[in-house]
Amino acid sequence: MRMTGYCKGTRKRDICGSIRCFEGQVVITVEESACRLEQGHAMTFNANLPHMDEPGFEVTDARALILIVVGK
Repeated sequence: MRMTGYCKGTRKRDICGSIRCFEGQVVITVEESACRLEQGHAMTFNANLPHMDEPGFEVTDARALILIVVGK
């Protein structure tokens, strides 16, 4: 997967984050907006904004496999 340009809503000096979910589910929150990613889903975001990830499920023994890339 090759990414070019800048994330939507970012400026040249901003840091871009990209997350891909390979297994399970995860909830990504950027500022006040939450997005649930499931297997095969991906998203980009402005990494200058407050962000966090958390499990996207209620069962404690489930797991998620994600890749997070942050860069300019």
